[in-house]
Amino acid sequence: MSDNTDETNRGLLQQEAKTNTQCLGAEPIPEQAPTTEQLLQELRIHQIELEMQREELRRTSAALELSQSHYMDLYDFSPVGYITLTPEGVILEINLTGAKLLGLEHGKAIHRRFAQFIPDEHKDRWYQLCLLVKQQGGKHSCELPIQSEDGTQLYIHIDLCLHKEASYDSQLLYVVLTDITEQKHAQEALRLVTTSMEMQDGIIVTDVRRVILSVNEAFSRITGYSADEAIGLTPSFLRSGPDNESFYQVLWTSVERYGYWQGEVIEQRKNGEEIPVWLTITAVTGTDGTITHYVKSLTDIRIQNQAEKILLDARERLENQVITSKTELEKIKRETEEINTVLNVLLKRRATDISDSRLALTHAIDSREDLEKIKQENEEINTVLSVLLKRQAADISDSQAALAREVEETILPFLRKLRSANTGRTQNMHLINILEANINQLVKTYGCAATLPAAYQKLTPVEMQVASMIRQGLPTKVIAKALNAAPETISTHRKHIRKKLGLNSKASNLYSYLLSLTE
Repeated sequence: MSDNTDETNRGLLQQEAKTNTQCLGAEPIPEQAPTTEQLLQELRIHQIELEMQREELRRTSAALELSQSHYMDLYDFSPVGYITLTPEGVILEINLTGAKLLGLEHGKAIHRRFAQFIPDEHKDRWYQLCLLVKQQGGKHSCELPIQSEDGTQLYIHIDLCLHKEASYDSQLLYVVLTDITEQKHAQEALRLVTTSMEMQDGIIVTDVRRVILSVNEAFSRITGYSADEAIGLTPSFLRSGPDNESFYQVLWTSVERYGYWQGEVIEQRKNGEEIPVWLTITAVTGTDGTITHYVKSLTDIRIQNQAEKILLDARERLENQVITSKTELEKIKRETEEINTVLNVLLKRRATDISDSRLALTHAIDSREDLEKIKQENEEINTVLSVLLKRQAADISDSQAALAREVEETILPFLRKLRSANTGRTQNMHLINILEANINQLVKTYGCAATLPAAYQKLTPVEMQVASMIRQGLPTKVIAKALNAAPETISTHRKHIRKKLGLNSKASNLYSYLLSLTE
């Protein structure tokens, strides 16, 4: 095939040379025995043929140089690294991308062993890959970390194969390096997200287009949708209605700007029920800062909202009860003042009668009628006092019993239910214990005298000073400095004050109690 082509080209060149010779004005020589002129003409034709062949070679050489330049550009600036290794793993050739991955200048990478860029704990995998390629041939791959010259660690995908070069006695190793560092980091971020998929909160993982990639079981429990029903959709199918479009636009603007958003939203379950959830959206970014995924967390807050409503209702009832109790106490106070007024009148009358009786006794010591009258008046006074005191005690006891029944029937059952629902949540249990202790303290102290002078009568002079400063809101260190005492001493006084005032529960706040006392 090649010889026929050469003959054809030669014939074309001869024909073209003859044409060029005729164009130059030379007369064609009849076909006879070759003469000198014929030989000269053939020499001219051969000369023209040689010039045409030289021009063709020049054009071919220029095309080859251009093609080689394009090849070198594609080779050097390829997005992957190309390396040619000897069977011993020494670098013979490397493109610019490969040298950049190794952290070297192009010329300094030649004659270096490729294995020196692989961490020691991964060298065995590299050697096993080389052995596998030499024994089985073909192309084999693996993923390995490499340590560049400047200490930067990258993750690369290695494709390795054998190639026979005529200029070498043995086969060479061709290596293709693909940088997968960013993919590794993204996989690690997704792995961290996956570890949180078994939380009690519903988890949704989406791609950058907000298409759902995976959900956990808690998501299905909260929304009623299975993983198969949710994957491939966008989370917008959970929205409760089209009226919230502007709200979600602001939401996603915040996520794209700050990488994070959280707040309460209303979502629609599969059965059409609208439920309040606490929504948290976090953007997952790659090494270049570009968002690659979104992670959503859904927390069902129906129980919390119900608890808040019950607590608010209970608080409102307690406030109303306190107002009623204050009204009753004011009424008792007025009745007590009336009793005191009556007592004062009776005592004054009794004093007057005693004075009169003494005068009468002076004149008639044996008059029994006056003595019987005084005795009768004393009995009347005692009877009135006894009735008024019993009435006051009965009113206080009835109010306290009513308050205790209200708390026992309404508040405490809810607190027990709330405590069982928050088992394992230390902070919530602590708040519930404080609330129960404060309610019990309110019931216990209801109707009792709550004046500052009455409380101070139980304290020593030093304790009264400490209590006054605590009531002003001063901390222990300031009180200690003002009284020229150690902070530990002030703490001891605080304990004695709490004990004397009956504040045995740790949940009872001394400052709040002192502040509630009237002067």
